[in-house]
Amino acid sequence: MSVAANDGTDERTASVFLDCGDSRETIVVSQKQKDALIVSRQSYELSAGESLIEVEVEANVTFEGRFRIHGLSRFRHTVLKSRY
Repeated sequence: MSVAANDGTDERTASVFLDCGDSRETIVVSQKQKDALIVSRQSYELSAGESLIEVEVEANVTFEGRFRIHGLSRFRHTVLKSRY
């Protein structure tokens, strides 16, 4: 028995049933996901009065990120930490 590589970002699970007469055995097989870090948007435009953006991050791995706004004379950076 073989399966294709899991290129998705979610773990997948299948059940294999072995039947012999009136007997049935079940084997559960799980295949881990591809590591992923997905950011909701990659570009933001702010008006002159705006100073806050929200970044949605979807991850199936632990990550730490530092966000900085380059090109502005003053900026504040934030450190994000996640435990998957």
